[in-house]
Parts: sequence; structure tokens; C-alpha cells
Amino acid sequence: VSPNKYNLTLLPQYTYGYEFYRFTTENGAQSITISPGSNNKLGVRFGWRSIVMGYAFSLNKVQPEFDMELNFYCSRAGLELLYRKRSDGFKIRNLRGFYDNYKPLTNYNTDFNGLTTSQLGVNLFYIFNYRKFSFPAAYCQSTNQRRNAGSFILGLSYNEHVFLFDHTKIDPKIQASMSPELKFKKVDYKDFSINFGYSYNWVFAKNFLANISASPSIGYKN
Repeated sequence: VSPNKYNLTLLPQYTYGYEFYRFTTENGAQSITISPGSNNKLGVRFGWRSIVMGYAFSLNKVQPEFDMELNFYCSRAGLELLYRKRSDGFKIRNLRGFYDNYKPLTNYNTDFNGLTTSQLGVNLFYIFNYRKFSFPAAYCQSTNQRRNAGSFILGLSYNEHVFLFDHTKIDPKIQASMSPELKFKKVDYKDFSINFGYSYNWVFAKNFLANISASPSIGYKN
């Protein structure tokens, strides 16, 4: 591992994301699948030595109200923060167990403005083989990986996902057969986990690097 000889770096970035949520009754007889569709973001990251900051904007017409990611990496450890909030652009994609005049309603695919989601994520990890393996070389380019190397990584994670749901915004013909279990107002989902995995930097050509990481986890979900 060697330090980067450039103080200032400019990095283009493209991100593709897709999310969907399926709410089901306990017995699985009814379910509602809601999704805002894919999210394409284009941005740029500016780095000054070991400090990297970036900005990305959505290429879609409807985008989240708030979408922030902050990452801090050094040779021994890393900290990743994520916060997203969204209440526009959702569509009901699929219905199961709902009927209109005894005919099943399935691929509904209509706009829905009765859902608000917010997500908070924190991930802290420690790198064991930090003398020969550089995580920043792959993800913030403050160092250079000269030879192939890998390291075990130990991490702690906390994730919280909050859903605010207004079933009265759904078409009345769907509400007529909706189970009381799906007429909730709020779900607060928390996940605490410990993860232990391995990350590998492959220097397949001079000044070229590919990284792959796998990190199984065990945790408590509430």
C-alpha cells in the first residue's frame, strides 16, 4: 500500500437502486406490494487527501425528499452513515387476496400517496490486515493498492426503517375487502447486527483495482 501522490481527486459516480415493500397478513392470505420504481443517480465526488465528499442528483422525475450518505475511511477502520426519506412516487404494484365482484385484483399498478418511509443506517467496522490491505484504495482513493491483498473485517451495524401508512388513500373497492391487519398506521423496524467477513483487493493491472467483499451477519430484529 502506498499513499496517493495527488492531493485533489475528482471521481464521477453512477448509482442504480431499486426498492419495494410488501405488507402481508400473518396467514399470508392478503398482501400489498408497493414500490417507487428504480432510482438512477448521477454525481461527482471530490477528494482532498483522505477526505472525500460528493453530491448526486436523481435522474428520475420523482425523487426522495432526503437522500444522504456519509462515509469515513482510514487504514484501520470505516464509518458509513445513511439516511433516506420518501413519500412521493410510490405505486401499488401487486395485490394478492383482494377481489372486485369476485374477480381477483393482482397487477394493479396505480399511484399511491399514502406511504412515507424513512431509513437510518450506521455501519462501523475494523480492518485487521490494514498494513497490506487498503479499504480506502477501493472506496475513496486516498491510497493505492500495489499488490493483491485481503483482510478479515469485523463490523457493528444499526438500521432503522419507519413506515407511515394511510390505508384510506387506497381505492375504496380494495378497502372493502382489506384485512384489519393491513389497516396499520406505523411500523418501526429496528435491526442490530454484528458482521464478520472478508474483503479482497485484486490489482489486475497497473493502476487498476477491483474489490469484492462478503460479510455475513448475525443480529436482533425488532
